[in-house]
Amino acid sequence: MAKRSYDVVVLPGDGVGAEVAVQSRRVLDAVAQTLDVAFAVKEIPCGGQYYLEHGRDWPEGSDDVCRAADVILLGAVGWPSPSGSGPVTMTDGKMAGYSPVIGNRINLDLYANVRPVKLYEGVRTRISGEHKDVWRPENVDMVFIRENTEDLYAGIGGILAPGGRAVVASDTRLITRQASERVIRLAYEMAMKRHGAPRDGKKRVTCIVKHNVLDGCRLFAQIFREIGESYPEVEQDVAIIDAFTQWLVTEPERYDVCVTTNMFGDIVTDLASVLQGGMG
Repeated sequence: MAKRSYDVVVLPGDGVGAEVAVQSRRVLDAVAQTLDVAFAVKEIPCGGQYYLEHGRDWPEGSDDVCRAADVILLGAVGWPSPSGSGPVTMTDGKMAGYSPVIGNRINLDLYANVRPVKLYEGVRTRISGEHKDVWRPENVDMVFIRENTEDLYAGIGGILAPGGRAVVASDTRLITRQASERVIRLAYEMAMKRHGAPRDGKKRVTCIVKHNVLDGCRLFAQIFREIGESYPEVEQDVAIIDAFTQWLVTEPERYDVCVTTNMFGDIVTDLASVLQGGMG
């Protein structure tokens, strides 16, 4: 039997994140009335501005509250540093807002970042300061599956600073079979439930990699092909990330479901958001 009450944590964060959080509460109210369910909402302040005021990026014990919740709604984090040197960072060098964002992803094993991209009628794109009709709504309907726990976000690396002067920095890219398998399988499963790419109606999964250069991408692409054998109804497509970015904006109707690694997914979904009018 379906639950009739859900514990929801809202993490407004900074800037526009707080504005988005307000609207998300309105959505929850509408869902509650329509489906006759209840939401017990707890709001937790977090982010760069909170760090400047309290010396930490969210209250103590917030990770336990998030772990116990049924749903977590995150706005956005990031606040300008008073020094003007960029966003606020903590003493350990991490961005102020790391805990509610990347910390939650890792600690709660939120392994798949699912980002739909769909253009609706009447939504215009801001180009060079003007709102214009650039893409047709019937040509923009895809979903990105971004691996969410490893890659360059694994936290392997550091800065070597003999005598207090930074001279070397490293970030190690970690790609594992386990993490790759589960997001790739999710991508194929999602393609099976969708109606196919706008151009031809074919169920298609596009694997976005840089396998002509990077070993981690070679492993990811290999696993993509292996799992694809279990889904003969779904067409396999492999695209090199840099070429994909131009195809994405010139031929969005080619794409149905796209799957990629963490860093590539972070970047390319911001680009894809332009197709639907923006991030929010």
